[in-house]
Amino acid sequence: MKEESIALLFVGPPACGKGTNAKRLAQELEGAYFSTGDAFRERRKNDPEFERKAGHILDSGGLLSDTFVVQTFQHWLQQNRHFRYVILDGVIRTVPQAEMIILLLRDYRYQTISTLLFNLPDEVCVQRMLNRQKENQGRADDREGVIKMRLKNYEAHLVDLKNHLYYRTNLVPINANRAIEEVYSEVRAVLPMVSVV
Repeated sequence: MKEESIALLFVGPPACGKGTNAKRLAQELEGAYFSTGDAFRERRKNDPEFERKAGHILDSGGLLSDTFVVQTFQHWLQQNRHFRYVILDGVIRTVPQAEMIILLLRDYRYQTISTLLFNLPDEVCVQRMLNRQKENQGRADDREGVIKMRLKNYEAHLVDLKNHLYYRTNLVPINANRAIEEVYSEVRAVLPMVSVV
């Protein structure tokens, strides 16, 4: 009998640690990891037309269109559909994205879809990103004004997105306001609740 294919959606505000935990879990489970942030940053380096059209939106903390995000993910999924686990880091930010991406996952036989929702106070998000910038580990979008815009965009969609994911996926909250190892321990602890063995 073929093993069940599982998709894990990591959702949360900027600097909540979802990327760190998603990458680590993907490595542990030998799954495929996808981050729109990483994909867009890589494309900006290699695609002048994309940089011209989208660079200013990303630099200001704005969101690219739902259609563009979903098309980017679909291209990646076509190449990685053989993995039992796919782990999505910050890919879903709006309800339309959630609707289209969940449909895509089901089309590719990922019948178990679970969401790990990382919760972190705004002031902690801001401080983490500012610290990251001071330590020269930050990105171009780790400036205070851009940080606040990214948080504003996240929170503008959060209530509707959370409700949608609650009814369409197995949603589990994660307390991200702790040390890295404590957060990852919780991520591992909740996996049996979302059908991962």
